Amino acid sequence: MQAKLHRLPNGLQVVLDPVEAVESLTLGVWINVGSRHEPAHLSGVAHLLEHMVFKGTRARTAFDIVSQIEGRGGAINAYTSRENTAYYCRLLADDLPLGLDILSDLIGGASLQPQDLEKERHVILSEIHQAQDTPDDIIFDHFQNAAFPDQGLGRPVLGSEEVLNTIQAAPLKQFRDAAYGAEAMTLVLSGRFDPDLALTMIRDRFAGLGAGTYLGYAPGVYRGGDYIEVRQDLEQFHVLLGWPGAALEGPGYYVQMLLATLLGGGMSSRLFQEIREARGLAYSISTYLSAFQDTGLFTAYAATDPDYLAELLPVMAETMHAVADDLGEEELARAKQLIKAGLLMSQESTLARAESFAGQIQVFGKIMSNAALLAPLDAVSVQDIRQAVGPLLASPMTLAIIGPEHPSIDRKGVSDLFASR
Repeated sequence: MQAKLHRLPNGLQVVLDPVEAVESLTLGVWINVGSRHEPAHLSGVAHLLEHMVFKGTRARTAFDIVSQIEGRGGAINAYTSRENTAYYCRLLADDLPLGLDILSDLIGGASLQPQDLEKERHVILSEIHQAQDTPDDIIFDHFQNAAFPDQGLGRPVLGSEEVLNTIQAAPLKQFRDAAYGAEAMTLVLSGRFDPDLALTMIRDRFAGLGAGTYLGYAPGVYRGGDYIEVRQDLEQFHVLLGWPGAALEGPGYYVQMLLATLLGGGMSSRLFQEIREARGLAYSISTYLSAFQDTGLFTAYAATDPDYLAELLPVMAETMHAVADDLGEEELARAKQLIKAGLLMSQESTLARAESFAGQIQVFGKIMSNAALLAPLDAVSVQDIRQAVGPLLASPMTLAIIGPEHPSIDRKGVSDLFASR
């Protein structure tokens, strides 16, 4: 059976994706609110709210929520990103009513008590401190802020310690009431279930959810910058280089996705083969495209020893530029196949299917067939990739480095290195 999109009278969009070959299901609610929707004085409130929802509802204690799910052998979780918040659970097929009861309770009935807030703020502060102790984790936040300074898109998802130390329950509830409206949500059910019965149960449990007020966001304005931190307790440099990238489904999206795969998307990629296999200059080397609704970042990451940094960067620049000179049809075909296989293989997981459908509704406003998703990828030519490399690397660069000593190469020097041929 094909997945179908339904819209409830209150605006909630529901995707039903029956999968007969499994005995379980994934049920999730994806909300179009993340850290970029927050005002600066509430930085981190979306992530804090995600934590607080699990502290208890009008009908359940925090222990009830997890014990009722785990007592049936299931699992429940949530996450916050820059553009989304998601709550989801995985259960055996017969336990759909329980999953719907608990998710609807979390979304519409979280109590958000002040005494729970006092405890949970310390949990998130510990999460922030843990990230700060992990250079290959925290560097991505510093990099994002350098690329999009003084903007919601540049602020960390975990938020600021200042806000977490002072925020009270009232503004948290106000944010929830505005953000957690049916019109900003997509509920996805993927796995073994009866579609008619499932839709009836969803209507019963979510019909009372208000439409809410969709929280907009300021357009992301890429500015580029640098962040250099000296950490004498480290043995390696962690380096992030970035350039303004394509937005989700914007012009150049598929070209940059393929370019990222060609350069650093796997063990056969150019940077991995040249940097790690041929020269032994780094253990970790990768490239990727972070695409948002209105903008993006094309990024290269490497972790290397101090003695190798000066050699690593020119080799990276040379390897990236070489794509414009010698990319052939066979190599491009391999990159396309890697992306296609990743998409098709992921469809064997109900969680991956649910996340994919939620993303499709957010980006396209409808369910897309595999053929429709892959057609723009197939249309990218060798010439498209070759022509994109030079302008991309010549655009304003963002640099983030965390390492044991101040590197001898500054941002302008690194930028010139990558921009020139």
